[in-house]
Amino acid sequence: MTLDGTDYLIAHSHISNGWRVIRAVETSELYKATYFSVNELSFIILVGLVCSCLIGYILGFFISKPFVRLSLEITEKNHELLQLNQEIEMQNDELTFFANSDVLTGVLNRRAGLIHLNQAMEAAIRYNTALSIAFVDVDKLKPVNDNFGHEAGDQLIRHISKTISKQMAEPQKVCRMGG
Repeated sequence: MTLDGTDYLIAHSHISNGWRVIRAVETSELYKATYFSVNELSFIILVGLVCSCLIGYILGFFISKPFVRLSLEITEKNHELLQLNQEIEMQNDELTFFANSDVLTGVLNRRAGLIHLNQAMEAAIRYNTALSIAFVDVDKLKPVNDNFGHEAGDQLIRHISKTISKQMAEPQKVCRMGG
């Protein structure tokens, strides 16, 4: 600082012939080129942010466009697969029902009844519990079929199966062994 209150930066250098160059420059002049006003700096930052956002949006739009399309296709295919899986589950349930049920009465058929009986006997042995098994035979079904027709005999068998099934509670099962 000098008497007039101004700060100076003094630089000197030696020249090859022995001379010395001394230069005094006000510090305010030195830094004037590097100082930006707040407005100029804010404007530059704002322009940079706008350009960055614009470039990011454009790149994001073009880069993400195929992925958005693929995502929509995948969502559509997933929906189709879900519907197909539901149809397959319904068909499997239907096949299971037909594989395990007597066509005439809807109760368990012989194969499914024997599987259930074996499982019930194993559980009774394993847990040392009682097990009841009842066999019902419909006598004189042949005269009903001969005198009134096979549809009447089928109605009789359905009525007996329905009556017995109504009296049973889960896990009790009714099955038709004959046929």
